[in-house]
Formats: sequence, C-alpha cells, structure tokens
Amino acid sequence: MARSRILGPLPVSPRLRPLVARDRALAALLLGAGLKVGEALACSVNCADLRGGWVAVPSPPAFSPRRALLLPWAAEPIARWIGMAGSAPSGPLFPGAGGKPLRESSAFRAVARLIEESGADVSARGRLSPQTLRNAYASDLIGRGESDEMLAQCLGYARVFSARRIRQAWDSWGR
Repeated sequence: MARSRILGPLPVSPRLRPLVARDRALAALLLGAGLKVGEALACSVNCADLRGGWVAVPSPPAFSPRRALLLPWAAEPIARWIGMAGSAPSGPLFPGAGGKPLRESSAFRAVARLIEESGADVSARGRLSPQTLRNAYASDLIGRGESDEMLAQCLGYARVFSARRIRQAWDSWGR
C-alpha cells in the first residue's frame, strides 16, 4: 500500500473526513507498527506514545504485554485521527457504534478499501490483506537493521526463532 494513501489529504466532504481519517490511522497501526487487526481494535487512545515512537499493545492476561516500534511516518495519521475523534484517553482508539470498539469485519473492509484505492497491483489483490501490512512492517524493520530480538518483541513472538524465520524468508526473497 502506498504510504501516500495513508498520509495524503483528507476528502473535502465533512461526512467522509472522519471515516477516512479513522481508516488511515488503522492502516498506519497495521503497516507502521505491525499490529494485528484485533490488537489495533483493542487499543485505547493512550496506547499510542506518538512522541516516543511506541505502541503499547494490549494483550490477554495469559500473554506478556509488549511494545511495538512505531515507524516515524505512521504517527501523523494516528495523531490526526486522535485529534478528530476526541475520544477519552481510556476509550477505544477506533470506536464503532455506541462507543464500543469497531468490529473486526468493518476494520477488514476499511483496510481492503484502502489497499484497493492505493493502486496496488490488481493481480496480487487476493494476497493483499491486513496481514500483508504486518509483513511489510517486519520487512521495514529488517531493512532498518533491527535485531531478531527487536523483531520478535515488535511482532509479539514468544521466541526469537520465529523472527529468525521471518528474516530468512526476507533474505531469500531479496536474492
């Protein structure tokens, strides 16, 4: 997905501006912090440390809490959305109807729409998904020279071995 679709100007229509800002902020969390859709929807407004460049990723009680590195370009669309939404700090970052978190099906449709509008190769559309954005985030981290330990932390892997497998796939794909 072209980052310009996430960073670009919002539509003029007052009715569409908040929806597009929300969808772009959601895509920014997936592509710029590697969150899964369910993790992004579980975030409250105060999960994002935009100045520090981290996102505190909510996790079920059985899992250890983690932080994901927020790529610098992703802070702007998230900040724009937070400013427009006016949600309470402990409220959901992406509220749906009645102030409850947005439904996963709605989030998937929003991201699919952004991917389609991005001009991505139509022949590959069947493979483009929120997981594709997460994979692109992992690729960005590897390209930036991040360690396997950092990759594992940011993606929420319990074992560094999983991050090494991602790096091996990235290395072989790049050859």
